[in-house]
Amino acid sequence: MKSKIMRESDKANKSIPPLTSLRCFDIAAQFDNFTVAAEHLFRAPSAVSHQILALEEFLGQPLFLRTGKKVVLTGVGREYHLFVREAFDLIAAATESARSSGRLRETIRLSVAPSFGNTWLITHLGSLLAHFPFFDLNITTDQYPTTFAGRDIDCEIRYGDKPLGKLEALPLCTERLVPLCSPTYLDQFAGSGDILEIATLIHTKSRKIGWADYLSANMLSQTTNTKSLSFDRSTFTLDVALDGLGIALESTTLAGDHLRKGRLIAPFGTRGIAGYTYFLVAPSAELLHSTRITALHEWLRSSLSVEPAVLSTV
Repeated sequence: MKSKIMRESDKANKSIPPLTSLRCFDIAAQFDNFTVAAEHLFRAPSAVSHQILALEEFLGQPLFLRTGKKVVLTGVGREYHLFVREAFDLIAAATESARSSGRLRETIRLSVAPSFGNTWLITHLGSLLAHFPFFDLNITTDQYPTTFAGRDIDCEIRYGDKPLGKLEALPLCTERLVPLCSPTYLDQFAGSGDILEIATLIHTKSRKIGWADYLSANMLSQTTNTKSLSFDRSTFTLDVALDGLGIALESTTLAGDHLRKGRLIAPFGTRGIAGYTYFLVAPSAELLHSTRITALHEWLRSSLSVEPAVLSTV
């Protein structure tokens, strides 16, 4: 019996890579960057690179294409990362389940703006549900900030300046605005000079930061281009860019899933401008620092920090 158990153990060891290598690969794949992954894991970049090389040797397949300082997932790497990420989500859910054993179910009532809910939150909902299996989630979308007058909302994800007055707030992330368009839209300008002078520029009227601010921040001349489209919400702006009707100056946070899947690209690479900050807001410090809201804040901050890097395409 003992020898059989040892044989089964040896078989498992040969089919499952070291957890350290998998963790390094998971974070590096999320950031598309070994150095950033090393900072996240509190390791040296060389240590992360060594762990990923060991994993590639274990699999017998390259997981990243390495060009200078840039790394990009291979097709095998992208597919493998989907399973690895799901496995870590399951481990997190199982861990929370073990911690919560015997604990009464609690409810988190969260309010978010429609643009954030329909773009970022909806693409991360599976991970959110897996991370909080013992919480009942009640999510409301509202274009206006909640007053917390009733007791139907516990906390809110709010965008802009830090809320003042009696509300309590914790920062989540500061977004970055970058020109974005569909690959097919960019193709029609191959060999052209200043694309911004001839392309259709898409504006989001609800944003206080626009194309003029982007050009000024990047020391570019103000364009004389008059071809433009304007929409009042980021969701509309992103949809129009996805349809190949122009270049949008939009948030890499909201567009993260489109960037990750190649539906949108950044024609000028990482050159952008800082936007406003997202905050998790609650009506009292006691509620904001409660166990359930603290857990939500930690998950949001961690998840928002791993949006894919915007890679240069020209």
